[in-house]
Amino acid sequence: MIENLYEKPVNLRHKMSLMGHHHLCLLGFEGLRDEPEFADAYKAFIDDLSDDPETVIETIYGYDLFCYVCPYWTDEEGRCSTGWVDKIEKDAEVRRLLGVRVGEEHTLEELQRRLAAAIDEAKFAELCGPGKFECAWYPLGHCLDGLRKLREKHCK
Repeated sequence: MIENLYEKPVNLRHKMSLMGHHHLCLLGFEGLRDEPEFADAYKAFIDDLSDDPETVIETIYGYDLFCYVCPYWTDEEGRCSTGWVDKIEKDAEVRRLLGVRVGEEHTLEELQRRLAAAIDEAKFAELCGPGKFECAWYPLGHCLDGLRKLREKHCK
């Protein structure tokens, strides 16, 4: 991993930039914070993340802050070891489902509403479960729990 990467480039309590599929990852942070492997990888900034509904999220193309401290990042190759092509496809699909474009900024609450309306459990399993876009954190169930809570809150 890159040393001293985290120099708080933005105030994560007010604004952060995320690649498309990382919008889904925010679903699981509540539960993932307690998972040792996850907490170790992201300890430098995970506590700075805010669940303030007014936090601004910019959707970007390419790697974001989470990538560079992820256990799947390789400094030697300068990329995600789990497959960049698949990430681009997954990002595009999440952006399409949420109706957001690269460079747009939305509040966390707006993105959560869009996510709750656009992604049900079956679509989530397709995007993160076993298969082409499989996420290592998916089997833990925290993200699915987060999606359920979000849909309960916004899809009454």
